Amino acid sequence: MNNIIKTTISIPDTIYDENKQLIPSGNYYFHITKFERGYCYGNLKSRGNFGYFKFKSRDVIKMMAIGQARLIRRCAIKEEDAPNYLSPPTSPINMNKYGLENYCRDNNCSICLEKISYPCKLKCNHIFHEECITNWFKTNYVRSCPICRSVEPRFGSQVRNTSVKDYLLRRTPLYNNYV
Repeated sequence: MNNIIKTTISIPDTIYDENKQLIPSGNYYFHITKFERGYCYGNLKSRGNFGYFKFKSRDVIKMMAIGQARLIRRCAIKEEDAPNYLSPPTSPINMNKYGLENYCRDNNCSICLEKISYPCKLKCNHIFHEECITNWFKTNYVRSCPICRSVEPRFGSQVRNTSVKDYLLRRTPLYNNYV
């Protein structure tokens, strides 16, 4: 395929792609570079390049419909036949609904949502329980903040160094909600 197809997708729950790479819930740009045997391949982008992923074509269509529903709500379009899927919990429309904005403001860990007594601060200034962020880093090859996706260095950080071996050991899927 010579042309890249650029679209928006929304992922309401943390999922794994077909190559068992973790993708947190959120809204992304998906640049589809290849279609092959019922799969779409391409780059996910959200405040920078998030990585190269492989999805079932049907899953991409569903994620696009969720993204369309989010955009339709944001534009206040009232159409009976328009998609009406829920946005990811981290979308602005749901932040107040679920009270998620208070978790960051009240020094709660945004991974486990519990109060932080001894914070572990990343270079991007987001704070978490050390155990929570260490486990998060173990599930991701790139040590990136779960909130802003800033890359945390392996050395010179408050979070203990996690190895590539830790990441490979934890690459088993939780579930895929698009099956």
